[in-house]
Amino acid sequence: MRKQRQAQKGIGIPMTMFRGANGNEENWRGPFRAEVKSGAQAGPVATRFLAAESQSEVTRPIGDTRPFVFVAMPNGWGDEGLVVVRVSKLADLIEAAVAYQESPS
Repeated sequence: MRKQRQAQKGIGIPMTMFRGANGNEENWRGPFRAEVKSGAQAGPVATRFLAAESQSEVTRPIGDTRPFVFVAMPNGWGDEGLVVVRVSKLADLIEAAVAYQESPS
């Protein structure tokens, strides 16, 4: 439950009145549904994320402050994919996406 609470706080979901309920994502009342995985379950995703982040960092131009996201496009998913971002960078990602959408083309 510790990792669930850390994730909840990190992504800005308000804590519920009943502290014990915060460890269960189904009780979160934020703008989206979430499922938190930790430990060995999260290992393969974290390994791929770190490799991709490192690859991106090597080629990042000086002064480029855009947040990094890892996009996985599995075979058999058609045009669908997954986006993985560090919890600490989620607000930056949302802010950048909104600013991009609002900028003149």
